Amino acid sequence: MVLAFAHSFHLLLRPTSEYSYDQSSDTNDANNPWNLVSNYKFISSNGTIGKSALIETPDENTNLFAKFSTSILAVYLMLTGNTSAVTSWGLVNNWTLTLLLVLFSFFTTIYLLNLFISLLGNAINQIYNEESFLQLRGEDEQNEEVLQNLLPQIQKIVEAKDLTNHLTEDLPYNLIAKQLKTKDLIKNSTKDLAEDWPYGLIAQESN
Repeated sequence: MVLAFAHSFHLLLRPTSEYSYDQSSDTNDANNPWNLVSNYKFISSNGTIGKSALIETPDENTNLFAKFSTSILAVYLMLTGNTSAVTSWGLVNNWTLTLLLVLFSFFTTIYLLNLFISLLGNAINQIYNEESFLQLRGEDEQNEEVLQNLLPQIQKIVEAKDLTNHLTEDLPYNLIAKQLKTKDLIKNSTKDLAEDWPYGLIAQESN
């Protein structure tokens, strides 16, 4: 984009006649450096402007658009807000230059805004990714800490379960069988005693 505008300004504002910085040239070329410098005229005491004038000597900075290389430099300076390179031309009667400056300011503004927005978006995404990573890492560390706190309790539960199984396995088989047999005898004896009692006595006790 800079090269395109530099080339456009160079084609529009380059001198079309030969010139020399050491010798004055009187031409109708509006882009000639001798026609771009300031003229100083004498004013008499009665307000009359004299015909003779002092002309400032031009140099290579008078018309930066005379060469393509210096035209690129001028456009770069315009990007930074320095418009002194085009102040030697009048904009009222030079509509082509005015339109080119408007287009330059419009496109450079849009381009720079999009560039800054893109850079800002990338920076925000990078910060968001870092925050997400740190948040996920913090959650993992928190879960790991909780798991480490629960491991002793889980180990105690497992040990208690194993102890219960060992106690059950260590009980003598004869003792368990004897207890079951005694329980059955008590149950059967209670049933027989209930059947041997007189019916009247049981009925009386029931009343």
